[in-house]
Amino acid sequence: MCILGGLGSISGAIVGGLALGAIQSFGALLIGPQHGLTIAFVLLIILLIFKPTGVMGRRGYE
Repeated sequence: MCILGGLGSISGAIVGGLALGAIQSFGALLIGPQHGLTIAFVLLIILLIFKPTGVMGRRGYE
């Protein structure tokens, strides 16, 4: 959740958790329950490739 939402952002962690749950649920609904978690992780990896700080993360957070 923190990776998806971004480190250093409480609201980002909340949004990341809700988004991860929704992606996993809709993925399981559309493709099948055995692949719901796989879809969530693939989308997480794609997000990290294009936006490594997360959705609401700050650059240079340590």
